Amino acid sequence: MTTVAAPVIEPHKVELVLRQLDGLPPLPSIVTRMLSCSDDSDDRGEDIVGLIEGDASLSARLIALARRSGPAWGPAPNAFAEAVARLGVHAVREAALCIKVMEVFGPSPEPREDGGLDRSEFWKYCIGVACAAGRIASQSSSSLSPGEAFRCGLLHDLGVVALDRVMPKSLARIIQQSRDTSQDAHDVAQSLLGVDHNVVGRRLATRWELPQSIIECIWLHDQDPEALPPSVAAGGHVQIVQLASALVRGLRIGDWLPRAERSAQSLSAQDLAGRMGLDSQSLDEIIEWVRDEVEHRARMLGLDDR
Repeated sequence: MTTVAAPVIEPHKVELVLRQLDGLPPLPSIVTRMLSCSDDSDDRGEDIVGLIEGDASLSARLIALARRSGPAWGPAPNAFAEAVARLGVHAVREAALCIKVMEVFGPSPEPREDGGLDRSEFWKYCIGVACAAGRIASQSSSSLSPGEAFRCGLLHDLGVVALDRVMPKSLARIIQQSRDTSQDAHDVAQSLLGVDHNVVGRRLATRWELPQSIIECIWLHDQDPEALPPSVAAGGHVQIVQLASALVRGLRIGDWLPRAERSAQSLSAQDLAGRMGLDSQSLDEIIEWVRDEVEHRARMLGLDDR
């Protein structure tokens, strides 16, 4: 049987692909603050809430979200403080982060006929991984805080939406070829561009000076857990994101791309969970919670509004 060698992409062409990212806007300062700020302290949480309140457009959106997500009884919130009281400080921070990150990449386009990225489904998947990662962190033996796990989960596939913003036709071709041939999207991207979305995401995250733990989750979340280099400082973060991603894909939340099984999934969700001290009952409880929570958050953020 003859094996067809993958095309060799010249290094300068790879660099041209990565340079497309230079056209993306810098992260708003409020996002930088939310990503770098620890959530271990209530005082820090209040600082972030104050920062959000200073953004008139963002605080108005959060008031609207609180109205949509709250109970039918009781007065609807008309002020930001009332929205915080209804949603809670942590929920406000997470919703604000989701809104601002999505804004960086522009509004979600209508479903396209070119087989390109369905942004609404993609963001549902990312929010699902973020929620699952936060829940795993809170219930496992990990020292990672739920808030930091949420942030790592939300941004782990940053390279996908970055490619959609700067090279939408190329990403559409990658997605379509992956679907048509059942090849993994990583392999298709390597053959067409010379890089996959993990490398693209790492490049952008480095340019944006994101925390190292987030950069490592972006770069390594598809790596076989057995092959994670010992030099990786955020190996625990990566493993939580891997498990969260496996759970969300299993639930078919935001099923934006049917992925071929690849290295990170060579271990089952149960195996990954066992490494974190989670038994089957705990895993089932996390799955049920994530299913309901993502549906609620997607509705609250308007991701189901077409």
